[in-house]
Amino acid sequence: IDAVRRRVARALAAIEAPSKKQTALFHVAEKWRDDLLADPEAMARFEREFPHANVNRLRALLEAARAERAGHRAPKHLRELFHAVSAAVQAAARPQ
Repeated sequence: IDAVRRRVARALAAIEAPSKKQTALFHVAEKWRDDLLADPEAMARFEREFPHANVNRLRALLEAARAERAGHRAPKHLRELFHAVSAAVQAAARPQ
């Protein structure tokens, strides 16, 4: 019975581990999104950290998200920006 409990505990830990990693990556993406919106120098840092990212798309989304905020419009581009940043963060975290 103890062996079964240990196997179940290991299986549960394996299921939980990716969830913790995904949560951490989500927070990293949130931080980058916020930094990109707040700091004009952040894009250069993002490009260095995530050279595979489509920076032209990110720049366009960033500009559109700022315009949305200024115009008090629904945050469609802000969400798209987050998804694009998150995709870059996720891709960088995948094992090569």
